[in-house]
Amino acid sequence: MTVNALTVPSYSTRSKPSLHVVYQIVLEDSESKQPVTIYRRYGKIAALHADLLKESHVKPLYCLPPKSIYKVGGGQGQLPLVHTIKPYAWLDENFLEQRRKGIEQYLQSLVQGRHAVWKHCKAWQDFVAEPTQVSSSSVPDNKTQPSGNIKAAIGTSDEATANASPYIGANSYYLHTLPVANRNLILSKLAASGFTVIRIFINQVLANNKSSGNQAYNDVEVGSVGNWDDTVLEAIDSLMVECQSLGLKLIIALHDRYSLGWDEVDVYATTYGIVPAGTTGAPMVTDATNFYTSTAAQTAFDARITHILNHVNTQMGNAPWKQLSSVIYAIEPENESQGYMGLANPSWANTRAGTIKSILGSNSGILVSNGGGVDITTSTDSNWAFGSNFDIVCVHDYGTAPWTSVPTVSTANGQVIGMGKKLLFEEWGADGPNKASIIYAYVQACNDYNIPWCYWEVVIPGAGTNNYEIWTTESSWSDLVSG
Repeated sequence: MTVNALTVPSYSTRSKPSLHVVYQIVLEDSESKQPVTIYRRYGKIAALHADLLKESHVKPLYCLPPKSIYKVGGGQGQLPLVHTIKPYAWLDENFLEQRRKGIEQYLQSLVQGRHAVWKHCKAWQDFVAEPTQVSSSSVPDNKTQPSGNIKAAIGTSDEATANASPYIGANSYYLHTLPVANRNLILSKLAASGFTVIRIFINQVLANNKSSGNQAYNDVEVGSVGNWDDTVLEAIDSLMVECQSLGLKLIIALHDRYSLGWDEVDVYATTYGIVPAGTTGAPMVTDATNFYTSTAAQTAFDARITHILNHVNTQMGNAPWKQLSSVIYAIEPENESQGYMGLANPSWANTRAGTIKSILGSNSGILVSNGGGVDITTSTDSNWAFGSNFDIVCVHDYGTAPWTSVPTVSTANGQVIGMGKKLLFEEWGADGPNKASIIYAYVQACNDYNIPWCYWEVVIPGAGTNNYEIWTTESSWSDLVSG
């Protein structure tokens, strides 16, 4: 069974062999294309967590709520809610509802998102494959299931609705490396469909990534920190010319957090001890603390920022990038800074954004965005996300319930506008058998709440229901452009 999404809509009590609580888990099976419902006790879920920690060295994004203490939120922003165990604790509906929410958040983090590796573990496969024994004696005696209109419950901010920028965009992070014909086809299709921004990364890209036929490119730093190879910047120079001719603008992430020994290994990963020198491939190391806390690493990264923003585009009147507001909408220090590792340095992204602003100057017309977190909770964590140097607060989330996610984003939008900033739902996407319907619902929800967004990701070829990539050859394209 391949699970792309799930919910934990309810819990129930059962009387055999003794009184206990089970949680209903509804799995979206991409193989059978049918929902599969299983029931698991808390102890079984706790055992799954322990097995995953043994099998994978990548810790899940969220902790499983403990048996007697539940913490709301993630990372350093958690708020303790203490429950005192009583002889009949399972009758405390408030406690059980809090635990249900925590279990749902935990399990969803295992299967949703571009970096959700845990769903491929044997422990997870065993967990979802184990049959649930249901008999007449185990019919639920008591059930709690959330209901009500989420939109009405959360509400919208009139100010947010009035001031949000209703633009749409696409992530196509290695677009500049694609064959020219395919690149121009993507650009023209996006422009014709009403898209206005495209988000790219500056990082190493291997050849034929995702069967796209792209050319391999090095990162801008090769071999050692500060050893510049501007080949990738020159490729982006050409992309800028092509974008400008169609009225499109770029959001440029100057680095990808997952180059630090997760998806790939760059010079920072080896220089600052995240992985040993000579490491290649995708070692999936989560702890990149030294990169974010080392003074030398921060100085080196500021030099990277300076080099890139002062790079001259010879195809656009020899203007440096810092002056190209006609084609650059925003610059962000890094994609998903400190993702999946906690905040080793909460001020890192904001300080780097300050470096960007100092180079751009006060009237550049180019905005500075924060690069987002790994989900709504981390994207709106006040410990880092609303820094004084950010013009745009970016939200990333791969949940499969748009009418739950988007109202939450809208609430954050009202908060962000109150700070004099903009919000962008910068990464969201869908895969699996319900890809088209989820995309359609997200587009309609974002329209309803007037939330600007960028889909992950548009590239040739699309991946169909197998992954997030989308192209015009699949039915979900019409849903993406339905707004």
